[in-house]
Amino acid sequence: MKKIKYENEVKLYEDINKYIKDKDFDILLISTPKVMKEVFDDRLIKTNKNILISSRILRNNDDDNVYLELITNDIYSITVDGPSGSGKSTVCKIISKILNIEYLDTGSMYRSLAYFCLVEDVNLDCEEEIMNVLNSLDITFESSQIKVNGDFLNDKIRTNDVSMAASKVSTYYSIRERLVDIQRQIALDNAIIIDGRDAGTNILKNADFKFYLDASPEIRSKRRYDEKKDNSSFEKILEDIKRRDEQDKNRKYAPLRKAEDAVLINSDNMNIDEVVEKIIEIIRGRNVL
Repeated sequence: MKKIKYENEVKLYEDINKYIKDKDFDILLISTPKVMKEVFDDRLIKTNKNILISSRILRNNDDDNVYLELITNDIYSITVDGPSGSGKSTVCKIISKILNIEYLDTGSMYRSLAYFCLVEDVNLDCEEEIMNVLNSLDITFESSQIKVNGDFLNDKIRTNDVSMAASKVSTYYSIRERLVDIQRQIALDNAIIIDGRDAGTNILKNADFKFYLDASPEIRSKRRYDEKKDNSSFEKILEDIKRRDEQDKNRKYAPLRKAEDAVLINSDNMNIDEVVEKIIEIIRGRNVL
Protein backbone atom coordinates (compact mmCIF):
# COMPACT_ATOMS: atom_id res chain seq x y z
CA MET A 1 0.00 0.00 0.00
CA LYS A 2 1.25 3.48 -0.89
CA LYS A 3 0.07 6.75 0.61
CA ILE A 4 0.65 10.02 -1.22
CA LYS A 5 -0.43 13.63 -0.84
CA TYR A 6 -0.19 16.11 -3.68
CA GLU A 7 -0.78 19.78 -4.28
CA ASN A 8 0.72 19.97 -7.77
CA GLU A 9 -1.45 18.74 -10.66
CA VAL A 10 1.34 17.83 -13.07
CA LYS A 11 3.32 15.93 -10.44
CA LEU A 12 0.20 14.05 -9.34
CA TYR A 13 -0.67 13.03 -12.87
CA GLU A 14 2.87 11.94 -13.74
CA ASP A 15 3.45 9.94 -10.56
CA ILE A 16 0.12 8.12 -10.58
CA ASN A 17 0.57 7.11 -14.19
CA LYS A 18 4.04 5.83 -13.35
CA TYR A 19 2.64 3.73 -10.52
CA ILE A 20 -0.02 2.38 -12.87
CA LYS A 21 2.46 1.59 -15.64
CA ASP A 22 4.85 -0.18 -13.27
CA LYS A 23 1.96 -1.77 -11.30
CA ASP A 24 3.86 -0.51 -8.31
CA PHE A 25 0.95 -0.73 -5.88
CA ASP A 26 -1.99 -2.87 -4.89
CA ILE A 27 -3.82 -0.10 -3.06
CA LEU A 28 -3.01 3.58 -3.48
CA LEU A 29 -4.34 6.12 -0.98
CA ILE A 30 -4.37 9.68 -2.32
CA SER A 31 -5.05 12.97 -0.58
CA THR A 32 -5.45 16.00 -2.81
CA PRO A 33 -7.39 19.31 -2.83
CA LYS A 34 -10.99 19.16 -4.05
CA VAL A 35 -10.20 21.58 -6.85
CA MET A 36 -8.17 18.83 -8.51
CA LYS A 37 -11.18 16.54 -8.89
CA GLU A 38 -11.25 17.24 -12.64
CA VAL A 39 -7.76 15.75 -12.96
CA PHE A 40 -9.01 12.41 -11.71
CA ASP A 41 -12.19 12.40 -13.72
CA ASP A 42 -10.95 13.72 -17.05
CA ARG A 43 -7.25 12.90 -17.22
CA LEU A 44 -7.04 9.68 -15.22
CA ILE A 45 -10.25 7.78 -14.62
CA LYS A 46 -11.88 8.30 -18.01
CA THR A 47 -8.74 7.57 -19.98
CA ASN A 48 -6.94 4.82 -18.07
CA LYS A 49 -8.64 1.44 -17.81
CA ASN A 50 -5.96 0.13 -15.49
CA ILE A 51 -7.09 2.23 -12.55
CA LEU A 52 -10.27 2.10 -10.51
CA ILE A 53 -11.54 4.14 -7.59
CA SER A 54 -12.91 1.92 -4.83
CA SER A 55 -13.82 4.87 -2.63
CA ARG A 56 -13.90 8.61 -2.89
CA ILE A 57 -14.35 10.33 0.43
CA LEU A 58 -14.81 13.90 1.56
CA ARG A 59 -13.64 14.24 5.13
CA ASN A 60 -14.70 16.89 7.64
CA ASN A 61 -16.05 20.21 6.39
CA ASP A 62 -12.96 22.03 7.58
CA ASP A 63 -10.76 19.73 5.52
CA ASP A 64 -10.56 20.84 1.90
CA ASN A 65 -8.98 17.60 0.66
CA VAL A 66 -10.43 14.67 -1.23
CA TYR A 67 -9.29 11.24 -0.12
CA LEU A 68 -9.31 8.46 -2.67
CA GLU A 69 -8.48 4.79 -2.58
CA LEU A 70 -7.33 3.41 -5.93
CA ILE A 71 -6.78 -0.23 -6.80
CA THR A 72 -5.12 -1.96 -9.73
CA ASN A 73 -7.21 -4.05 -12.07
CA ASP A 74 -5.33 -7.18 -10.98
CA ILE A 75 -7.05 -7.64 -7.64
CA TYR A 76 -10.52 -6.17 -7.44
CA SER A 77 -13.84 -7.98 -7.08
CA ILE A 78 -17.41 -7.04 -7.92
CA THR A 79 -20.55 -8.73 -6.63
CA VAL A 80 -24.03 -8.42 -8.12
CA ASP A 81 -26.86 -9.94 -6.11
CA GLY A 82 -30.56 -9.96 -6.78
CA PRO A 83 -33.64 -12.12 -7.25
CA SER A 84 -34.36 -14.48 -10.10
CA GLY A 85 -34.84 -12.74 -13.44
CA SER A 86 -33.38 -9.40 -12.39
CA GLY A 87 -30.83 -9.47 -15.22
CA LYS A 88 -27.75 -10.25 -13.15
CA SER A 89 -26.19 -12.72 -15.59
CA THR A 90 -26.66 -10.54 -18.67
CA VAL A 91 -25.32 -7.44 -16.94
CA CYS A 92 -22.32 -9.27 -15.49
CA LYS A 93 -21.36 -10.84 -18.81
CA ILE A 94 -21.32 -7.42 -20.49
CA ILE A 95 -19.34 -5.81 -17.66
CA SER A 96 -16.79 -8.64 -17.61
CA LYS A 97 -16.08 -7.98 -21.30
CA ILE A 98 -15.87 -4.20 -20.85
CA LEU A 99 -13.44 -4.51 -17.94
CA ASN A 100 -11.71 -7.61 -19.31
CA ILE A 101 -12.18 -9.59 -16.09
CA GLU A 102 -13.51 -13.04 -15.23
CA TYR A 103 -17.23 -13.62 -14.70
CA LEU A 104 -18.57 -16.23 -12.31
CA ASP A 105 -22.26 -17.11 -12.39
CA THR A 106 -22.70 -18.79 -9.00
CA GLY A 107 -26.28 -19.69 -9.82
CA SER A 108 -25.08 -21.92 -12.65
CA MET A 109 -23.42 -24.17 -10.06
CA TYR A 110 -26.70 -24.69 -8.22
CA ARG A 111 -28.53 -25.09 -11.51
CA SER A 112 -26.00 -27.68 -12.67
CA LEU A 113 -26.42 -29.65 -9.46
CA ALA A 114 -30.21 -29.34 -9.71
CA TYR A 115 -30.11 -30.51 -13.33
CA PHE A 116 -28.27 -33.71 -12.41
CA CYS A 117 -30.59 -34.24 -9.44
CA LEU A 118 -33.58 -34.08 -11.79
CA VAL A 119 -31.90 -36.37 -14.32
CA GLU A 120 -31.20 -38.92 -11.60
CA ASP A 121 -34.65 -38.40 -10.06
CA VAL A 122 -33.30 -37.86 -6.56
CA ASN A 123 -35.48 -36.75 -3.66
CA LEU A 124 -34.98 -32.99 -3.35
CA ASP A 125 -36.14 -33.19 0.27
CA CYS A 126 -33.20 -35.42 1.10
CA GLU A 127 -29.96 -33.51 1.68
CA GLU A 128 -27.90 -36.71 1.73
CA GLU A 129 -29.09 -37.79 -1.73
CA ILE A 130 -28.30 -34.35 -3.14
CA MET A 131 -24.85 -34.41 -1.56
CA ASN A 132 -24.21 -37.80 -3.17
CA VAL A 133 -24.95 -36.26 -6.56
CA LEU A 134 -22.70 -33.28 -5.80
CA ASN A 135 -19.87 -35.62 -4.78
CA SER A 136 -20.12 -37.30 -8.18
CA LEU A 137 -19.66 -34.05 -10.10
CA ASP A 138 -16.37 -32.59 -11.30
CA ILE A 139 -16.99 -28.82 -11.26
CA THR A 140 -14.39 -26.63 -12.98
CA PHE A 141 -14.15 -23.04 -14.22
CA GLU A 142 -13.08 -22.28 -17.78
CA SER A 143 -13.47 -19.14 -19.91
CA SER A 144 -15.86 -17.60 -17.37
CA GLN A 145 -18.12 -20.65 -17.53
CA ILE A 146 -18.88 -23.52 -15.21
CA LYS A 147 -17.97 -26.90 -16.62
CA VAL A 148 -19.42 -30.07 -15.09
CA ASN A 149 -17.90 -33.47 -15.80
CA GLY A 150 -16.12 -31.95 -18.78
CA ASP A 151 -19.22 -30.37 -20.37
CA PHE A 152 -20.80 -26.92 -20.56
CA LEU A 153 -24.50 -27.43 -19.82
CA ASN A 154 -25.66 -24.10 -21.32
CA ASP A 155 -29.42 -24.05 -22.06
CA LYS A 156 -30.02 -27.37 -20.27
CA ILE A 157 -29.90 -25.56 -16.94
CA ARG A 158 -32.04 -22.57 -17.96
CA THR A 159 -35.53 -24.07 -17.66
CA ASN A 160 -38.11 -23.22 -14.98
CA ASP A 161 -37.97 -26.77 -13.58
CA VAL A 162 -34.23 -26.52 -13.08
CA SER A 163 -34.64 -23.02 -11.64
CA MET A 164 -37.08 -24.21 -8.98
CA ALA A 165 -34.98 -27.27 -8.18
CA ALA A 166 -31.90 -25.04 -7.83
CA SER A 167 -33.73 -22.90 -5.30
CA LYS A 168 -34.51 -26.05 -3.33
CA VAL A 169 -31.01 -27.57 -3.31
CA SER A 170 -29.49 -24.19 -2.38
CA THR A 171 -31.33 -24.19 0.95
CA TYR A 172 -29.10 -26.93 2.38
CA TYR A 173 -26.16 -25.76 4.46
CA SER A 174 -23.77 -28.54 3.44
CA ILE A 175 -24.48 -27.95 -0.25
CA ARG A 176 -23.93 -24.21 -0.03
CA GLU A 177 -20.75 -24.62 2.01
CA ARG A 178 -19.25 -26.96 -0.58
CA LEU A 179 -20.14 -24.74 -3.55
CA VAL A 180 -19.20 -21.48 -1.81
CA ASP A 181 -15.81 -23.03 -1.12
CA ILE A 182 -15.33 -23.60 -4.87
CA GLN A 183 -16.56 -20.08 -5.67
CA ARG A 184 -14.11 -18.46 -3.26
CA GLN A 185 -11.23 -20.44 -4.71
CA ILE A 186 -12.12 -19.26 -8.21
CA ALA A 187 -12.23 -15.64 -7.03
CA LEU A 188 -9.00 -15.88 -5.05
CA ASP A 189 -6.49 -14.82 -7.69
CA ASN A 190 -8.63 -13.12 -10.33
CA ALA A 191 -10.12 -9.73 -11.00
CA ILE A 192 -13.69 -10.98 -11.14
CA ILE A 193 -17.38 -10.11 -11.20
CA ILE A 194 -19.67 -12.57 -9.41
CA ASP A 195 -23.43 -12.75 -9.47
CA GLY A 196 -25.72 -14.67 -7.20
CA ARG A 197 -28.00 -14.29 -4.22
CA ASP A 198 -25.37 -14.15 -1.50
CA ALA A 199 -22.28 -13.02 -3.42
CA GLY A 200 -21.88 -9.79 -1.45
CA THR A 201 -23.31 -10.98 1.85
CA ASN A 202 -21.54 -14.33 2.11
CA ILE A 203 -19.20 -15.41 -0.70
CA LEU A 204 -17.13 -12.20 -0.94
CA LYS A 205 -18.04 -10.08 2.07
CA ASN A 206 -15.05 -7.82 1.42
CA ALA A 207 -15.68 -7.27 -2.29
CA ASP A 208 -14.46 -3.91 -3.59
CA PHE A 209 -17.78 -3.13 -5.29
CA LYS A 210 -21.22 -4.48 -4.39
CA PHE A 211 -24.51 -4.08 -6.22
CA TYR A 212 -28.03 -5.33 -5.66
CA LEU A 213 -30.05 -5.53 -8.86
CA ASP A 214 -33.81 -5.64 -8.42
CA ALA A 215 -37.07 -5.36 -10.39
CA SER A 216 -40.71 -6.13 -9.72
CA PRO A 217 -41.87 -9.77 -10.06
CA GLU A 218 -44.01 -8.77 -13.05
CA ILE A 219 -41.12 -7.14 -14.92
CA ARG A 220 -38.82 -10.07 -14.18
CA SER A 221 -41.46 -12.55 -15.30
CA LYS A 222 -41.98 -10.67 -18.56
CA ARG A 223 -38.26 -10.80 -19.25
CA ARG A 224 -38.14 -14.52 -18.52
CA TYR A 225 -41.21 -15.10 -20.70
CA ASP A 226 -39.58 -13.27 -23.61
CA GLU A 227 -36.45 -15.43 -23.39
CA LYS A 228 -38.06 -18.66 -22.15
CA LYS A 229 -36.48 -22.03 -22.95
CA ASP A 230 -39.68 -24.06 -22.51
CA ASN A 231 -43.45 -23.71 -23.03
CA SER A 232 -44.34 -22.12 -19.69
CA SER A 233 -47.00 -19.41 -19.72
CA PHE A 234 -46.41 -15.93 -18.33
CA GLU A 235 -48.73 -16.72 -15.40
CA LYS A 236 -46.75 -19.87 -14.56
CA ILE A 237 -43.43 -18.01 -14.75
CA LEU A 238 -44.79 -15.24 -12.49
CA GLU A 239 -46.02 -17.80 -9.98
CA ASP A 240 -42.66 -19.59 -10.00
CA ILE A 241 -40.69 -16.36 -9.60
CA LYS A 242 -42.79 -15.27 -6.61
CA ARG A 243 -42.39 -18.71 -5.05
CA ARG A 244 -38.65 -18.68 -5.66
CA ASP A 245 -38.38 -15.20 -4.15
CA GLU A 246 -39.99 -16.51 -0.99
CA GLN A 247 -37.71 -19.54 -0.88
CA ASP A 248 -34.57 -17.49 -1.47
CA LYS A 249 -35.42 -14.73 1.00
CA ASN A 250 -36.53 -17.08 3.76
CA ARG A 251 -33.99 -19.87 3.55
CA LYS A 252 -32.14 -20.46 6.80
CA TYR A 253 -28.61 -20.18 5.43
CA ALA A 254 -27.37 -17.16 3.43
CA PRO A 255 -30.81 -15.83 2.42
CA LEU A 256 -31.24 -13.40 -0.44
CA ARG A 257 -30.84 -9.87 0.85
CA LYS A 258 -29.08 -6.64 -0.02
CA ALA A 259 -25.69 -6.19 1.65
CA GLU A 260 -25.57 -3.03 3.74
CA ASP A 261 -22.76 -1.63 1.61
CA ALA A 262 -24.28 -2.62 -1.75
CA VAL A 263 -25.64 -0.10 -4.26
CA LEU A 264 -29.31 -0.77 -5.00
CA ILE A 265 -30.32 -0.55 -8.66
CA ASN A 266 -33.99 -0.99 -9.54
CA SER A 267 -34.24 -1.77 -13.24
CA ASP A 268 -38.02 -1.59 -13.65
CA ASN A 269 -37.60 1.42 -15.93
CA MET A 270 -34.09 0.72 -17.19
CA ASN A 271 -32.81 -1.36 -20.06
CA ILE A 272 -29.69 -3.51 -19.90
CA ASP A 273 -27.44 -0.82 -21.39
CA GLU A 274 -28.58 1.71 -18.81
CA VAL A 275 -27.94 -0.69 -15.93
CA VAL A 276 -24.48 -1.53 -17.28
CA GLU A 277 -23.65 2.15 -17.74
CA LYS A 278 -24.67 3.00 -14.18
CA ILE A 279 -22.56 0.18 -12.70
CA ILE A 280 -19.54 1.01 -14.85
CA GLU A 281 -19.76 4.67 -13.84
CA ILE A 282 -19.66 3.69 -10.18
CA ILE A 283 -16.79 1.24 -10.67
CA ARG A 284 -14.83 3.75 -12.69
CA GLY A 285 -15.45 6.36 -9.99
CA ARG A 286 -17.17 8.90 -12.23
CA ASN A 287 -20.48 9.38 -10.44
CA VAL A 288 -19.38 9.46 -6.82
CA LEU A 289 -18.50 12.44 -4.62
